[in-house]
Amino acid sequence: MKGWGKVNKDTSQGVTQSNDEPVRASFLALPQDNRKKIIWIGSLVAAVVVIGLVIAALTGFLNISFKYPNERIVVSPNVCPSTVVQQFNDALASRYSDASQVSNTTAVRQVVDDFSKNKSSEQDPTCLFMKYRYAIMTNDHATAKTAVERLEQLATQGLYVNGRVKGLVGFSDMNQAVQLITPEAEKQFDD
Repeated sequence: MKGWGKVNKDTSQGVTQSNDEPVRASFLALPQDNRKKIIWIGSLVAAVVVIGLVIAALTGFLNISFKYPNERIVVSPNVCPSTVVQQFNDALASRYSDASQVSNTTAVRQVVDDFSKNKSSEQDPTCLFMKYRYAIMTNDHATAKTAVERLEQLATQGLYVNGRVKGLVGFSDMNQAVQLITPEAEKQFDD
């Protein structure tokens, strides 16, 4: 290469070019032992970084995914994870456990009350749907209507109910059920 002179092998005199100018710092100008140490340390650092990234991905701290340009990444609070959904489903199943077939909403109310203590439950569509279901069971029109409206808002943001919740229905069916428990509708049935 132009500009690079011969490297003097005698290290006691220093590394110089043929025209007595210092040689530019170069990895190849280092002694063989130093090059091996640098390569070994660099490989060790690279291996630690790669192993750390793999562990982070496997434990869920790092998410590697692909998205299309028109997709949005949405992060929502997970107040009602699968364990709460399973408790709710079990409570729904036990609703008619006795022979009298009288609806027992105590277990369902307990599950709803437990997650309702968390203020973020209003941001979690799964929690809202379970509140809606309980409100329909107890004929609580105001709570059911508020839950459906909030669910529709969250759906426009790309947040949806966990598909494992039993009795999952669309918005048209939800709105229809809310209309059936309005005070005016109840008066019609009383007459």
